[in-house]
Amino acid sequence: MILPDVNVLVHAFRSDSGDHNLCRNWLDGVVNGDSWYGTSPQVLSGVIPG
Repeated sequence: MILPDVNVLVHAFRSDSGDHNLCRNWLDGVVNGDSWYGTSPQVLSGVIPG
């Protein structure tokens, strides 16, 4: 199971990040691939504004 870190998700969703393309492409590959993936509530709380 793949559990991405909060930083990977932040970079994937922020187009102004220097690592945006790298993280976005990686995340797209994971989501559309065959591996299981998930995230924890703690990671989501760091990505989704509350």
